[in-house]
Order: sequence, then C-alpha cells, then structure tokens
Amino acid sequence: MGRYTWPTADRFQQSIAGGRLSSEVRARIGLDGYALDAQRDAALAEVLATTLDVLSVKSFSAVGDGVADDGIAFNLARAALPTNGGTVVVPPGDYLLTTAFTFNGQDNVVLWLMPGVVLTGEALPTATGNNFILDWRSGNIAAFLGGIVNEDVFITNNNGLVIGHTAQVSITGATAELQILGTGLDDSMISIGRWSADANSANVRFYKSRNAAIGSFTAVTTGDDLGRIIAYGDDGTDDDTLSSAIIFDTEGTISTGQVPGIIRFQVAAAGTLADAMTIDSSKNVVIKGTGPHGIGGPDQSNVGLTIRGAFTSSGASNWSVGMDVITDLTGLIGDVSYQAVVYLRGSVTTQGTDTNIGIVAQLRVDEPDIANNLASGGKPDVAASVYVNGEPDEGDVNAALYVASGVSQFHGNVFIGDDANANMTTGLTINQGAADDAIMAFKSSDVGHPMTDFWEADTYGQFEKVEATSGGLVVRGIKDADGVSSNALLLQGNLGEAASTTKSTGGQGVVRVLASVTDGGTSTAAVGTDGNLLTIGTGANTRFIFDAEGTAHADDVWTDSVF
Repeated sequence: MGRYTWPTADRFQQSIAGGRLSSEVRARIGLDGYALDAQRDAALAEVLATTLDVLSVKSFSAVGDGVADDGIAFNLARAALPTNGGTVVVPPGDYLLTTAFTFNGQDNVVLWLMPGVVLTGEALPTATGNNFILDWRSGNIAAFLGGIVNEDVFITNNNGLVIGHTAQVSITGATAELQILGTGLDDSMISIGRWSADANSANVRFYKSRNAAIGSFTAVTTGDDLGRIIAYGDDGTDDDTLSSAIIFDTEGTISTGQVPGIIRFQVAAAGTLADAMTIDSSKNVVIKGTGPHGIGGPDQSNVGLTIRGAFTSSGASNWSVGMDVITDLTGLIGDVSYQAVVYLRGSVTTQGTDTNIGIVAQLRVDEPDIANNLASGGKPDVAASVYVNGEPDEGDVNAALYVASGVSQFHGNVFIGDDANANMTTGLTINQGAADDAIMAFKSSDVGHPMTDFWEADTYGQFEKVEATSGGLVVRGIKDADGVSSNALLLQGNLGEAASTTKSTGGQGVVRVLASVTDGGTSTAAVGTDGNLLTIGTGANTRFIFDAEGTAHADDVWTDSVF
C-alpha cells in the first residue's frame, strides 16, 4: 500500500498525456481536491516522468494538520521506495515532523514538496545518500524550519530558495534564485563564519568563465567583469535605482595563472554609476571626481582634499610623524628636465564678486599647535613650521632650500646660525659660530679680479671679523682692473637736503664716522684723551692718524696744495 507503480511505461505516459495529470494519478498520490494551475500541474508531471515509483505521504496516513506527528508516515513512504530510488510527493498541508525522517543510504531520491507545504518540528528531513533532490519547482515551501541535510542538495535550474518570505520577489527586474527577504536586521542579514585552528578565513568568491558549459574553461578577456556588489534603493517609485557598487574587472594581459585585476568603487549621482576610486593591478589607487574628498575624516566644502587623523604613536621608535611620504623614484631615459619626490602644482581661479583676497599661494604652512607636556618645564630644542634636515651633495649646486627665480620675501626676523636677537625687531641675524672667514660675501659674474689667494675671483665685497677671538668688522671691497684705477671701496652718503655748515664739535657731515670705547660696564663712552679715532694706511703701515682732540698726524709733511 502506498506505492504506485505503473505496470508499463506506456500506461504511465497515458496517465500524464499532454503534460497534465490524469485523475488516476491525482488520486494515487493524494491530490484529490487540490486545484493546480496548468503550469504547476505540468511541472509535477515532469517530475513524475523521472521514475515509475511515485509515493505520496498521504497514502501512508499523513494528516497535514500541524498537530499530528507525520514523521512516521514520511518514513513509511521513504521505506517503500525501491533501492534505486524514486519520488516521495508531499501534497499541500502543514506537516509536523516529530519522529526523525531520513533518507540515509538511499540514492536517486526526489522529495517533492507541493505548493502550500509547511514543514515544522525538530526532526526535519536528513539525507546521506547520493543525488538527494529537494524539488519544489513551480511551487514554493511556505516554511521549512530547521532540519539537517547530510548530503548535497540540488535545486534545479530556474527554481530558487527563498528565506524569510513566501514567494520570490523580483528586484531591479531580476528574480534571483537565492533570496533572503526580511523586515529586520537578523532576517535580512548573511553571516559567514569559519571555526578552524589556523589563519584561514571564511570566503565570498566570484568566478567568471567565457565558456557556456558549467565546469568547462575558456579564458576571460580584458575588461570582463568577474563579480559585482551592487546596492539599489527605493526611490518611492520602483526598485531599480542604482546607488553604489564595487566591481571586480580584468585588465592587461591574461594568460595561464595570470588574470590581472582592477577594483572599481562606483557611486551614482543621478541613477548612473561612475568610478569614484579605482585600484589597478599595479596597486595604483586613483580617486576620481573634482572633490571635495576626505581621508581619515569628513571632507570640507571649501577644500579639495582633506586628510585628517587623530594619531597616537606606538612609542616603538625615537620619532613619530602624522603623515610620512616615502617614495623610491627611479628615473628613466628622457627624464632630464627634473625628477622630484613630491611635485606641487595647480592653478587658482579667483571669484569675481570680491575685490581683494588676502593670500593666493601654491603652499601655505601654519605654525603647529603644540601642547607641550614635557616634564620640569622642558621645551623642544627646535619648534618650527618647516624643518629642513639637510641638503644633498651629489649635484653641481647643492642646497637645502633652492629658489630658482622670483622674489623671496621674509616678513619677520631671519636667523642664520642663530635663533634669537633681543636687539632686533625685524631683520637679518647671522651667527657664524667659531668660523673666522667671511660672514657675508657679494659676488658678480662680471667681476674677475686676480687676488684669488684671498677671495674668489667673482667676489667684489665681503664682511669678516678683524680678529678671530675678539671680533671687529672688516668691510672689504675688491675690484678688478677693467675700470678706473680707484674706488675699490666707496663710502657714499646721499642726503636729501642741504648739508650742515656748522664748524664746531657739534658739526655733522653727509658721511659721518663715529668712534667709541667701552665705559667699563655694559655701555659705551667717548674715546679718551689722545686716543686715535681714525687711521689711514696701506698694507701694514699707517700713514695718517686723527685723534680725540681733533689733531691730525702724518708720517710725512702735509702738503698744502690745490688740486
């Protein structure tokens, strides 16, 4: 009882003639009283055509009311199948399976769940045989809760698995065969986990072949999509409005063991996707768009690219920085104009409504906001807005800072070799340390004097110390032989009014030379009696002396003559 085997194949074919079930077949498998549309009736006929052994759980006293334990009836139907398999049909109903229901050890089994079937309970179907097929084709399972299948489960093509709903839903014009549909977080989420004592992880894998036969191989070509993750949003009208996507493409030369890839991160502004960022097979990252962009934090509407970060160093080294740019640049033949690790360039178009802009610059650097937490009132040795650590030595000209052309302006103190000057508000301070040569030199390519034992040929003036340890200033002029034979050093004053005519100790001249000495403390005093104010000489010999009393001395007789 329960098994229906047609005497012959011809008899069976007559029973499903025209792709419809005959009344005899419907009665045998417990479908009397259930209306099936033509499509579902034909689908069931197709399944029944796969075997002459068709069993219905109704023939084994299954109730299908959700109260009685139908597990026994399911097992009886399964046990009645021949060893080479067959079909167990479950007509519509609510089946409670308390008794374990298995297909263990049986091959080529089809468990046919008709539309409207609900399977509940703690002992849902399990299988360990080969080719166990859970088949509902043009129908669907209203609920299939729990259960264990210990063998591969095959869902035939054009049929699907829906979790969280009673029917497949068409989204963006496509009806996916695997759907998870829900109204909350848990029932609309996929979790993939792996528990293993190794470093391997769970995987989501995409695969693409240009061969139309599953399991066969034909290489993809450049530009083929290997996989897509696409997000759509409800715009209040339909479900096919694109929002964003991650696309895995191919590029470059494809050969055995080599499929170069490019990842495209895309967003849609008006329903059309466009690249926002790409990462190619050479690990080049390109951020598209005109901005504003933000890295490490939100962007700003008035900034093209904002890089933010609240970073705390690990303390593993003796230094820390917020952003480190490291580039190993290798030039190739033809790169003869310039090679640079970082190149800043751009253009600025000013607005037309304002009449003035405070600053337009290629680079602006503000002072760092330093919160000094050093113990015992300590301070950083150097605190700077820009710190240049050194210069190269491989060039014909080497510099820590090189301005090729244009005007350089400094508004504030400029220090060379020093960091403070209490007596200067704005100006230039040069500290040459223990060096005893020139502190400042003036050069010109037009000059070519012969006195190169002391000064470079193109030097025409310099400042230096008189004595190594006590100081004093030498103002030196150096002149070649190309001009008039005079004026190697010229002191010239240009007064914007008539010169003073006072002839007394209070008289002033257009050019004035003052001499003073220390007052024995921290200030200065006039030169004392008979002290020399000014000397004029040549080589090591003094020829004229002017003293504090105004007396002039010469090593020869003064000549009083007219030019």
